[in-house]
Amino acid sequence: MSSGEGTTASGADRGVPLGALDQVGIVVADLDRVERAMAHLLGIAPSGRVAHRYKGARVHGEPADPEVEILTFDLGGIELEFLCPGEGKSTWREWLETRGEGIHHLRWQTPSQQAALAHLEESGLERTQEGGSMRGGDVRFAYHDATVDLGFFIETLGPALAETEREAR
Repeated sequence: MSSGEGTTASGADRGVPLGALDQVGIVVADLDRVERAMAHLLGIAPSGRVAHRYKGARVHGEPADPEVEILTFDLGGIELEFLCPGEGKSTWREWLETRGEGIHHLRWQTPSQQAALAHLEESGLERTQEGGSMRGGDVRFAYHDATVDLGFFIETLGPALAETEREAR
């Protein structure tokens, strides 16, 4: 029996406040090539395509306004997200320039970004990029560098504070 047998994708049963895995992010240089290949090889059409500038984001703790073009595919509960970096400093650009195309992150939907960030930082992971989500409101995203141990970044996405934390204020 493996040590991970019987655990859930959320890690909640082990006290890890990350929530549920909902996305795999892959950095690429050409979204048109990826869209054609997904259709030809797998028969899958994209669920969305958007260009976005993350105004007011932070990359390695410094202010940044990175641009990215995103192509998404719905794989029945898990989103496959292809990211093509645009202008501005970003972990996507760094990844493409230093590692080439490949899996950049796995994302967990978290009920409290504050709790997730605290857990990952206590675990020794550097927060490499963060900002407001395209979803708006108080939804925030953050990448933590787990490349040494896992080979990819861990992304969390959720409200800055959980509902119970907001109510307590």
